[in-house]
Amino acid sequence: MKLQEDKVLFSIFIDSDLNCRIIVLGKVVKFENILEDSTSIKDASIVEKLMKKITCMKICPGNNDFSDICRNRYPNTLEEFRNTEDILLASEENLAHGTTIRTVACGMLCDSQQERCSNCQVFRPNLFMQRGRMKNNSSETKLTHRLDYMTTGQLKERVLNSRDEIRSLKRKMESLKKGLSRYCDKLGVKLDVGISESFVSIMKTNTDIALSKFKENSPQYILWKQQLEAATKSNLKQMRWIQLC
Repeated sequence: MKLQEDKVLFSIFIDSDLNCRIIVLGKVVKFENILEDSTSIKDASIVEKLMKKITCMKICPGNNDFSDICRNRYPNTLEEFRNTEDILLASEENLAHGTTIRTVACGMLCDSQQERCSNCQVFRPNLFMQRGRMKNNSSETKLTHRLDYMTTGQLKERVLNSRDEIRSLKRKMESLKKGLSRYCDKLGVKLDVGISESFVSIMKTNTDIALSKFKENSPQYILWKQQLEAATKSNLKQMRWIQLC
């Protein structure tokens, strides 16, 4: 058991039947998440191995450097982050000193050499993008600075920030492309060529009307454009149509 300011951070319980429960900040962590090559405690050697592994781990801090996003959107309540299908991806939670944003799939423990668990790390580009939108929306007047008035340090910082933003956007775009591809493969349906040709004709005729009705960059808007583009370029025998369109 590990304590901090009289609060239990994490604890390990092993009963007489060698059943093991690992609890971190009140949440149960799966045994196999810590010892990947073991699913249960069979003898004392597994206990020794478990304790040795845990001494090399720390509690995942989540993304505790993004509380400004939460306070901007929800000043008095804990924030939740959901996708377009209203599925909870991450949420804000209280810590002893401040708050953090933890993904639903947070491993709770991570290697002491890592900043955070892999699931919380993957969620960071999303938070960077939200912070960028927040800054853009916070002021009506956007100030610009002439580069020749900036110091070498300021120029370097600007380049690094721009690089990080570009990388975050690229990762987000790749993630969205892969997600859309999986969605199409899973839920898309193949139709007779004649029916597909009719759909293409209807979509071409009504594209301007349809896109004016959909909110820009909404799932319907993106899928409509993607489906029409794919149908125009691909073999209609292999075309998968998404019912949402």
